[in-house]
Amino acid sequence: MSILNATTTSGVVLTGDTTGNLTIQSAGNTVCTITATGANAGIQLASWAAPAFSAYQSTLQTLSTSTNTKILFQTKEFDTNNNFASSTFTPTVAGYYQINASGALVSSVATWSNLKLYKNGSYFKQSFAPSSSAQIDVAGFTGLVYANGTTDYFEIYGVVGAGQNTNAGQTVTWFSASLVRSA
Repeated sequence: MSILNATTTSGVVLTGDTTGNLTIQSAGNTVCTITATGANAGIQLASWAAPAFSAYQSTLQTLSTSTNTKILFQTKEFDTNNNFASSTFTPTVAGYYQINASGALVSSVATWSNLKLYKNGSYFKQSFAPSSSAQIDVAGFTGLVYANGTTDYFEIYGVVGAGQNTNAGQTVTWFSASLVRSA
């Protein structure tokens, strides 16, 4: 049974089918589909409605020896749903997110470094990068995580074996995330 069938491209249009699926459209674009049964049961957002952001560090930051420090990302490249502020990602859609980060250090001091993903203010996951005096240290993080869409938030922290500055820039110290699948 159809709730509302319309051929208009303005306003909100709800359409249903005999299997119990419901599609919500706005301005001619599918916003989401609610599937009643089967392996894909639940709410699937249209890809254009999925939160995604990318930001990078534009100013050097000092990391002290063996001290967990929140990495600051001052410049946004994009933020499709306004979920990134104050170097914190707060997704407002429940689901599974791919989170990525990279952190580089200015000097080649023999040390080690970790990038840590914090969830709701607590250590959650990390990456580890050993270093030698012959290279500039770069640590990367990538992970698939769940966010509840209401209270969960994510931050990147760094810790080094010998205090030094991060290497700021779009290509070396950055943080990004995107919704892979809604819950």
